[in-house]
Amino acid sequence: GLLQGDCPASPSLQRSISRDSFGGTDFGFGGTDFGSMRNSFRNRVDQSTHLSLLIYGRFHGMIIGPVAAKRCIESFTGRVLSLPSTYLHNSDAFPARGLSPWDTPLSLSKYYFEALFSLTGLSTLLCLTDIVEACDLDDLDSHRSPSHFLKSAIVPELEVDSRVLQYLANYSADNRGTMSNRARVSAHSVKLVRKFEFLFRLSGTRAVILHFKSVTGAGEVVRDSKGREVLHCVEVYETGWGYYVAHSMLLQVGAVAGLLCLGAAFKSVLKK
Repeated sequence: GLLQGDCPASPSLQRSISRDSFGGTDFGFGGTDFGSMRNSFRNRVDQSTHLSLLIYGRFHGMIIGPVAAKRCIESFTGRVLSLPSTYLHNSDAFPARGLSPWDTPLSLSKYYFEALFSLTGLSTLLCLTDIVEACDLDDLDSHRSPSHFLKSAIVPELEVDSRVLQYLANYSADNRGTMSNRARVSAHSVKLVRKFEFLFRLSGTRAVILHFKSVTGAGEVVRDSKGREVLHCVEVYETGWGYYVAHSMLLQVGAVAGLLCLGAAFKSVLKK
């Protein structure tokens, strides 16, 4: 099959990401100034060569420093797909030749642009982001079916379908370290290694994010010309659905009002 890997949900790990990433004193914004937070985070990242679930959680939560963000971006040596939920009804989402229209390179500037203008970064900053799932699947038994991890835990219609898996499996690293479509489905597959699901309440955006590794038929990890694991990132998202349309508008008004008040207070302090 095209997919290998599975794992149980990890509520304690979800709470850990929520506490340490978005509200704790080491990585979050509670009880520490921005300078010490930045230095603490840089030191912890530099001391580790492995990008943990916590760091990826902050990255996909859209609130992370540029040093760690760059490392996360560079870790995706395969394809990076950002798919609106409507792709499921689009027959041209994955053409027989060439790249998908939603297969675009991810850069540091693009990451922060999206975090700013989609309001997802502000949502997390204001503690208005819910972590629905955060799961490390890399060490799980490969014989168990992980199909339920390919969709949202809350909205089943938000999912990664077989075309995505086929698309990722068809790509392998050539000797220049780039990716080319070679249709080697029988020789390669993809293994699900991480899953995140976020609800950014400020913008009414729900996102399911999956990390896949390319593997051979024997289960060995595929590496590029630089010896790096071929890691893919797939995001499926939808915005403005149901109750959250009106709710997010109210939150946005409140957030803007709060920022204006904060700016006014800061200005008055400077005058003193």
